[in-house]
Amino acid sequence: MAKPVKKALITGITGQDGSYLAELLLEKGYEVHGLVCRTSTFNRHNIAHIFSNKNPRAKLTFLHYGDMTDMHSLLSVLEQVKPDEMVKPDSPKALAEGIKKILADPAFAANLAKAAHEKVQEYTWAKRAQNILSFVQR
Repeated sequence: MAKPVKKALITGITGQDGSYLAELLLEKGYEVHGLVCRTSTFNRHNIAHIFSNKNPRAKLTFLHYGDMTDMHSLLSVLEQVKPDEMVKPDSPKALAEGIKKILADPAFAANLAKAAHEKVQEYTWAKRAQNILSFVQR
């Protein structure tokens, strides 16, 4: 039986660090999903080579429209992708340390993915509506 492919979601995939991270994870055999804002439609030069017909790993790379400030779009992507890891490349040093830790410890990676998935369940539309009603009814 084939080993399941791990999935990673990169929230800043169109940036320099995000594109490098995508390349690294593709080399490691991951299926890579990137979250892109609709405003970054024309700012994809850092990842164009990843989607090239010449890249054999292009079929393992997917882009999803969404925004980190929009819980609905973020939750939708998380539910669709069900990533094993989620990365927001801000600081190159922190990013490198995080990647090393995730790659070195599969149990940590699995627990991190599970915790993130459970945490995001708190941000459903139903939960948001419940919180608003509770606030209004005070």
